[in-house]
Amino acid sequence: MRAGEPQSFARTSSLLTFAAVSPDGKWLAYANAEGGPYEVYVRPLTGRGGQVQISNAGGTMPVWSKNGRELFYRTEDQRIMVANYTVTGDSFIAERPRAWFGKRLTNLGMATNLDVAPDGKRLVVLLPAETSEARESKSHVTLVVNFFDEIRRRVGGQGR
Repeated sequence: MRAGEPQSFARTSSLLTFAAVSPDGKWLAYANAEGGPYEVYVRPLTGRGGQVQISNAGGTMPVWSKNGRELFYRTEDQRIMVANYTVTGDSFIAERPRAWFGKRLTNLGMATNLDVAPDGKRLVVLLPAETSEARESKSHVTLVVNFFDEIRRRVGGQGR
């Protein structure tokens, strides 16, 4: 496999962020803040055609469902929205987005906090910890390196 010559995709006066290619490889979803707050748009990946606005009250981080019928995104207030869509010829037709899940996600700033499972039936999301601990102590990640070595250490080398 060898990379081809780079080609200009789009010339815009604003930054297009969080780009995601559709499962069929024909569409590109992205966030654009050209008109004010970030909104989610879809445009053809190749060929001609304009952008179609998907979100209607702000949105970032679009994620395609592998089933080819849904586009998820995150709102500025950390909620998950979904827009069902159909493709007819060269036209991308999105339904009005709706809330997919009532709870707010953990605010990771510009980092991704949701993804769609390969079967398209589930989402993986990061939710805020629900504890009475101080905010500084409840949002943390524990990384275990050499996990099986740690298990052996804790059980005294049993099970070899």
